Amino acid sequence: MENKKLLLNSSAAVIQVLLVGVIYFILYRYLLDILGIDLLGVWSLIIASTSVALLANFGISTSIIKFVATYYARNDIENLKKLLFTAGVFILSTYSVISIIIYFFAPFILHHFVDAQYISIALEILPWSILSLLINAVGGVFSSGLDGIQKNHLRSFLISVSSIVLLVCSLLLTKPLGLLGLVYSQIFQALIVLLGSIYFLQRNITGIFSFHWNWSKPLFKEIFSYGLKMQLLSIMQISFEPITKFLMSKYGGLAFVGYYEMANRLVTQLRSVIVNANQVMIPVVAEAKEINNTNIISIYKKTFSWVFFITLIFLSLLISIAPIIGFLWIGHWVPFFNFVVVISCIATLINLVTNPAYFNFMGEGNLNPLIYSYLIIFI
Repeated sequence: MENKKLLLNSSAAVIQVLLVGVIYFILYRYLLDILGIDLLGVWSLIIASTSVALLANFGISTSIIKFVATYYARNDIENLKKLLFTAGVFILSTYSVISIIIYFFAPFILHHFVDAQYISIALEILPWSILSLLINAVGGVFSSGLDGIQKNHLRSFLISVSSIVLLVCSLLLTKPLGLLGLVYSQIFQALIVLLGSIYFLQRNITGIFSFHWNWSKPLFKEIFSYGLKMQLLSIMQISFEPITKFLMSKYGGLAFVGYYEMANRLVTQLRSVIVNANQVMIPVVAEAKEINNTNIISIYKKTFSWVFFITLIFLSLLISIAPIIGFLWIGHWVPFFNFVVVISCIATLINLVTNPAYFNFMGEGNLNPLIYSYLIIFI
């Protein structure tokens, strides 16, 4: 039964990532034709700017998976209710504060990285992009709850459906509204994940949501303590992409950012296939820690074997066909695109073989080794 559940969750994660990959391939090709590479670069920079709001997460969304799995294994429904309510309220509050700060300070920063002719467009989509991020943040709490009860396939289903909605809305709205239509489409996508996650959680855990104040100070301290370490990891992780994009824009121009976005998206999408399939192990390890601690090493060894094998094959294949994909996607030969794909694949290979250990440590609640590792990478 357990193996069937893992197979279902892993398969759903792989299908979701592959589907999203195809959707983004079509979407980026369409955006190149309608908006051009410079506006695609502007969109990429706005996403990078608003991602700073992830500082407001404090690692709560990720810690939800671990703690929901723990309380679900104990059949402690009352604490599950308090846990999701407490996390949801906290994330909504902190993201709102950070979003306001970004809204007022981003214009001063963007002037240094966005060409003058595109500043008005960037500022126009900024508040809507922030709103999308805010909805995504709250939705992330509840979709993480689905992961925690090992209903990852439902989360994958929601992401797949929302990505299809993103594509359809973008095709309908981008031509008449420009970049603003793309951001509106992202908001629709975020709402589907949020509302769908609430619906599926309610179906699987009766009475999980109630209309009264259910804040728990002890549970907040528990998830906040774990979440602070996750936040330190997140701060180091989210710093990589904005720094890369801003420097690339300043010294290479918006076109380079656009091509980098496309190449990096291609490699990231393939990486997500393996990461998402592997991520289903977090609640499994958390449950094993509660029930049978001796299984954890066995889980790690099996996971590492297939991750290493699959990663080597997939990335080698991607490097070999990247020039063809780039030509079909962009419409002409771009050496810089191929260069980014090769470099990203090499880095991704090294990164992915550490993923089984990464998720095992998260499931056990032992985050110190991860912090030391990312501190070295960050420096």
